[in-house]
Amino acid sequence: MRVLYGIQGTGNGHLARARALVPALRKTSIELDFVLSGRAREDYFNMELFGDFASYDGLSLVTERGRLKAWETVTQNSIRQFMHDCSSLDVGQYDLIISDFEPLSAWAARRHRVPTVGISHQCAFNYAVPKVRGHWNSSLIMKVFAPTATHVGLHWHHFNQPILPPLIEPLKSGRTDGNKILVYMGFEALEEVLDFVRPFTEYKFVIYARVEQG
Repeated sequence: MRVLYGIQGTGNGHLARARALVPALRKTSIELDFVLSGRAREDYFNMELFGDFASYDGLSLVTERGRLKAWETVTQNSIRQFMHDCSSLDVGQYDLIISDFEPLSAWAARRHRVPTVGISHQCAFNYAVPKVRGHWNSSLIMKVFAPTATHVGLHWHHFNQPILPPLIEPLKSGRTDGNKILVYMGFEALEEVLDFVRPFTEYKFVIYARVEQG
């Protein structure tokens, strides 16, 4: 069975999930290829797991202070280049496409009628989970960004829906620091994250965030 695994390369969350899932897939008879989009190829690091992966510009969501900017997402992406890449990506040789919110593989699969499975946090919002209401344009973009036929949603709570917990690599050590909490919110406004965690003085927070270099 040949599978093309599409990974959204913006940020590191999607890649971290793939690093946890790929070793398990490789223990089966599945033959895996990879396509990544969302950043320049030279900006990826520690990519040995993915071999000779294909890299494209793809599409990227434009956000500000953790909120999706619908109009900027539409206008700041090169739709023409995306359509060209989509038509040139040969997915007819695959039995299945897995897309972790990666639009190029998802749309190419739809064009060639190849079965698709979406595995991502974003897929969880296809189910009855709490959502912010009133942002129909943002909701529409989320639905059409990387469409798949089957959805495997990942969330920190199941909300009585068929949703899995987040996928992370197993800890190599059993050691834990009970009062330390890792915060990975790379697209949120750093000052808002700090304001949120500051009252919890009994914990030490290690925050990974996007910081402008001065």
